[in-house]
Amino acid sequence: MGTFVPSGVRYRWKVEAQHSTADAQVFGERLEFLRHRLEAEAVRTGDEVGELDPLDVITDARHPSSPIHHLFNWDDSDAADRWRLHEAEQALQALTVVRARVGPAPDSTPVRGVAAISPAGPRRPARVEACDLETPAQRAAYIREAIAEARSWARKYADIPELHGVCSTIRATARRLARQLAEAEHGGKVERSA
Repeated sequence: MGTFVPSGVRYRWKVEAQHSTADAQVFGERLEFLRHRLEAEAVRTGDEVGELDPLDVITDARHPSSPIHHLFNWDDSDAADRWRLHEAEQALQALTVVRARVGPAPDSTPVRGVAAISPAGPRRPARVEACDLETPAQRAAYIREAIAEARSWARKYADIPELHGVCSTIRATARRLARQLAEAEHGGKVERSA
């Protein structure tokens, strides 16, 4: 199996990628090789070219001689445990607490469930608490979290020209909200930073 390397193409991991210690260039070049092989197979069989999918990547990586073999955990027991931890984190982050409102027209309003997962390790207990958006301190914390998530999204997609306007709006809105939160905390105006 030869190597197919497109000239001049450079690869890097996104900032938040879990494989940041592995060589992104090796992985990107292997994907190009697999895509090229998929296209050659389609020409040979007369079929349409399909999309390269995660199963194609895993099938290739399963071979110890594959240059991307080391990117994956091949200990099935450990991999299963890590996957379950990932699922638990997703479930904790997706939890919504529903609080019934009382009054003339009682209803149920979803309130975000906040999962506090210790950064020290996944084996430590997580606690889930309701974020009451009517409490100023919790509302401010919730807005700060939303600002951080929006900024992360804007950084992730900043290289896509069609999304420049959206990213610019996110950055401007995040600055405005951060300034408003700081003003509320300090009971007045806060100097604008450049």
